[in-house]
Amino acid sequence: MAASVAKAGLIGGAAIAVLGGVWLGTGIVGAREAEARLRPMVDHPLGNGQWRLVNLEHRAGVVTSEGSVDLRLEHALTGTGEGPVVARIDYQISHLPLPTGLVRFHWSVKPAGDSADAVSKVLGPDFKMQGDGRVMASGKVATDMRLPEIALAKDGDSLKMTPLSGSLVVKGSTLTAQWRLARIEQSSQGESVSVEGVAVDVDMTDYKEGVGTSLLAFDKIVTASGAIGGIKLLGQAADHDDRRDIRLAASVATVQAANVTAKDLAFEIAAKGLDRQSLKTLIAVGNSLKPPSTATLEQLDTARSAAAVLLKKGFSLSVPHLGGALASAAGKPQSALLDAHVSLDLAPTTGNGVSLAAQLTSQGAFSLAVSGMLKEQRQMALAQGFITATPDGLAADYALAGGKLTVNGHPYDPAATGALLAAAELQINHFLDPQAFPLAEPGLGDDKTEGEPDVTQVDSAPPPPNR
Repeated sequence: MAASVAKAGLIGGAAIAVLGGVWLGTGIVGAREAEARLRPMVDHPLGNGQWRLVNLEHRAGVVTSEGSVDLRLEHALTGTGEGPVVARIDYQISHLPLPTGLVRFHWSVKPAGDSADAVSKVLGPDFKMQGDGRVMASGKVATDMRLPEIALAKDGDSLKMTPLSGSLVVKGSTLTAQWRLARIEQSSQGESVSVEGVAVDVDMTDYKEGVGTSLLAFDKIVTASGAIGGIKLLGQAADHDDRRDIRLAASVATVQAANVTAKDLAFEIAAKGLDRQSLKTLIAVGNSLKPPSTATLEQLDTARSAAAVLLKKGFSLSVPHLGGALASAAGKPQSALLDAHVSLDLAPTTGNGVSLAAQLTSQGAFSLAVSGMLKEQRQMALAQGFITATPDGLAADYALAGGKLTVNGHPYDPAATGALLAAAELQINHFLDPQAFPLAEPGLGDDKTEGEPDVTQVDSAPPPPNR
């Protein structure tokens, strides 16, 4: 019996030893894998090319690793040559697999380079952002983020910021992040500003391509002049086959300043059906520009080709909503309620160049309900002929299709409309292909056919629509 127990104990001990060796070996492999993944990230542009990791110092251990790397600002922002090192990233990695993750790590970021001493004198030598994270078996990487409280005061000026906290999760091409900051207070020369409830939420389905949703919000901003509450700035991008939709929206719940109050202010702009590859090329060209230098001929040709494809494939732009309520208590009390929208559609074409008369359709309208409007204010608004009176205020609308424009249901001057479209069309096509669409030289436009609109000189103030 004792022999059987001893045998079982030996077998169990051997199994534990083997498993322990595998566990330890996994940690050693993890240490090597960490360095193998870090090395390719160094000395290559990051993001839009404005940052670069340099000076990697990696020290691999049996089951742990540690090291540091510098973050350098690239010449795209500094103008010429290599930019300065602005931050030092320190890290410690534990490679032994545990239920909490295959790999666990701690990281911190602190100022470095020429600005480090100045920042240390102001914020203290221990000031840094830091966090703890883990890598899961699924490939998901998650970390929290922490920034300590900031409190500064000198010569009557002060700045106080509560601790910042957040989280970041990355898996494949997806990324989600959150940051929260309770309050920022700043005072200078008797003037003060208070910002409350700062929130950042990011949900990217493909962060490398910039596809997803980002939200920046403030509960309240208070100054000596007034207060703004419920501020939200939203950005969205979504892909559909070879097209991309983009939406930007801003809203403010309340505004209070002196004798003026406003609420439910909103603005939104949307682009739909943009050719994704052309847009990507244009963004890449923009990011490759290195101020103060101008674009090279190659960059300009690349941008022209991409813009031509974008315009010929068609898309739509719109301001789906612009509105809000405004009230004034100064003098005679007044209140106004604005609601407006505009849309523009550019149809696809296979022709040589862009044809606005054939491709472009657009429409829009606005209404302004006003109480307490003065007679002089109404007359001034109606005098130009583009706005009509309604029982509760003012309104206007327009529609453009087939090169014909109507304003408030009335045809607009066909010659002026044609000249405006032709002038815009020529400028667009000249940019896309200067040789195929040359601009008329000054003094050489006198031989145009009689009755043909002069597309090189367009009156900046066309007459009001026909009544």
